[in-house]
Amino acid sequence: MISSTEAAAFLPPTFQIITGLSFALLLLVRFFAAKSLKPLWGKLIAFSVLFVALGSFLISQATAKSSLSAAAEFLTYGGISYFVAATLVTAGLFMAARRAEGTGTT
Repeated sequence: MISSTEAAAFLPPTFQIITGLSFALLLLVRFFAAKSLKPLWGKLIAFSVLFVALGSFLISQATAKSSLSAAAEFLTYGGISYFVAATLVTAGLFMAARRAEGTGTT
């Protein structure tokens, strides 16, 4: 188990790396899956990656705070950002499933 001092030094860079990787995933989607971005469901799913990156950034800001009460606002916003991302993915997948159901494709 790591001490609180080690955790304070370890967590912010970890979430900053995750933030950068999330933006890299957005670029990968843009350049290598551009055809899937044409329908609205593809745009929703790709847009959700921005909220994942935002959530990771907010969590990295929260982990840099000295106490849980100081980090509470960033943790709340980070959680909301992850929830919005999950909602967008769910909406996009629902739309894709309904489209496939209507056209008879799988």
